[in-house]
Amino acid sequence: MTLMFGVLPCLGFGYLIAYKQARTLITRWDDDKFHDPVAAATIVGKSIMAMGVLIFVFVLVLITGILPEWFAVGLLILLSCLPLIALWHVRKVYGV
Repeated sequence: MTLMFGVLPCLGFGYLIAYKQARTLITRWDDDKFHDPVAAATIVGKSIMAMGVLIFVFVLVLITGILPEWFAVGLLILLSCLPLIALWHVRKVYGV
């Protein structure tokens, strides 16, 4: 279930944003707010793809019981913030 509803959408939307430049998938995206909107969208898209991969790894770690559940949940909260951190970085570096 996690693969179908968590990992695959992250990989798909991240690919569309990073490589096909479907910047309209990003909420409130405005090309005029960035010096280089292509590079900015690439970073955001790749961070979404990375989040998808990390969710997959998280599920594997949780199933195998390598980490305690409380620690794994903390990691899940941190990795779900990855695209937000990337967007903050993009606005700081490429913002007008």
